[in-house]
Amino acid sequence: QLRWLEEMWQEQGDPKAMALRKVLEKLPKTDQHGVPTKVALFTSYRDTAEHLIRQMGGNLEALKDDFRVQSNLSDARWVSLLTGIDSQPRRRTVIEHFAPLARYRELEPINDPSLNEKIRPLREQDIQLLISTDVLSEGQNLQAAQFVNNYDLPWNPVRMIQRAGRIDRLFSPIDKFLIFIVMPEQGLVVLINVVKNLSRYIEAIEDAVALDASIM
Repeated sequence: QLRWLEEMWQEQGDPKAMALRKVLEKLPKTDQHGVPTKVALFTSYRDTAEHLIRQMGGNLEALKDDFRVQSNLSDARWVSLLTGIDSQPRRRTVIEHFAPLARYRELEPINDPSLNEKIRPLREQDIQLLISTDVLSEGQNLQAAQFVNNYDLPWNPVRMIQRAGRIDRLFSPIDKFLIFIVMPEQGLVVLINVVKNLSRYIEAIEDAVALDASIM
């Protein structure tokens, strides 16, 4: 079965990654402030994250020396990758260029001239798509993103809450953000009941801690 899948991918491409590309192509190009749209994509596995960089046309070798690479999506957006093997300085650099407001903004309005001047160099080397493992699902402020993608469904539903929590934060410049999930094939969903189990667990957590938004 695995050999058949590998042969199919070599001939036709990865259907799940291709579906993701279609979603990304349809997203708005800018947010409500005219800033390029940001997407935070989470996966549980480093191999998957690296695979997605390649599927978006990114050069993994180039990412060893630089913090971003250009994709082959229609808008040629800049992408980056963070996993557990990355150093703290690299993580800081990537996050600064993905979410510069979160790094420098305190209580200033979005259009504050001094704030915009401070973050201008970071926006000139922007990251619009950040692909990461759950190394960034806790303790990081990624509120520049308007979209969160769960590329896979973690067995622990708290992970999905933590992922959304990187974006849904106080003083966010975004009025509304969206979460989308790349679902497995229908037969697999029926087989392992992932979606049903996750939904039940998340509902229990929502009842217990009164979440202010649905994550599924």
